[in-house]
Amino acid sequence: MLGQGSCFEVALVACGETRAVAKRVRPALANDAVGRTTIEREAWALSSFAGAAIPLLVDYGEDAAGTFVIETIAKGAPLSETRIEAALRPRVARALVGVARTLHGEAGAEDAPEGFVIADVAPSNVFVAEDGGVSLIDFSASGTENGAPFSPIGRGTLPFVAPELCRAETAPSRATDRYALAVLVAQLLLDDPLTRARGDAAQLLGIGEHGHDASIVLDSSLPAAVRETLAAFLSFDPTKRPTTLALLAKVLDDWALTS
Repeated sequence: MLGQGSCFEVALVACGETRAVAKRVRPALANDAVGRTTIEREAWALSSFAGAAIPLLVDYGEDAAGTFVIETIAKGAPLSETRIEAALRPRVARALVGVARTLHGEAGAEDAPEGFVIADVAPSNVFVAEDGGVSLIDFSASGTENGAPFSPIGRGTLPFVAPELCRAETAPSRATDRYALAVLVAQLLLDDPLTRARGDAAQLLGIGEHGHDASIVLDSSLPAAVRETLAAFLSFDPTKRPTTLALLAKVLDDWALTS
């Protein structure tokens, strides 16, 4: 056993000669439709992006103990448990934005579901390999903006949540994915949180009322283009944010070319 989340029990299992990760609905939710749907979402997402930087689906089904999904092991360790050296942070940020662009249908993955929403962009769901490569895990809240076959659910993981989600004004979307990604990238590059609030209740209220502190980014030593682009994605007004991740990808690429 590796642990459990709100819906899953997670274990390392043997699949023939190799090891894999198995996720099963927690026993308390075995007969709950929402619990089963989380597994269905995970299996659907993993089967939709062959070759992308996410785990591959090995098996999915139901046995006497309930519904399960088996997937390949992500390389590296969770970003939430990893101290990234300063020199490697821009490379990790570029890779993370690249994976998100693929999942959003902006680059590669031509057969990706239209309007795919990650719905939970958080350090615990980002795995970083030693070479700076990045993969994403946990798609139990994912869906598409058109609701086919699932509408994205939940709020995400605080403090990586857009203000409008904190206020429960909207459902998760690619727009709220982009906001959460900007928070995560900024925090990664600066090694500094963008909110001083502590605890879920304080963060929910503070972010919902004021957003994240973009001045921490603007006053930093990051390249001007990176600072300004991240600040644009962190705008409290959703209508003022960029509508794709292309600009963020470009400024991170340009930074890498000149550094």
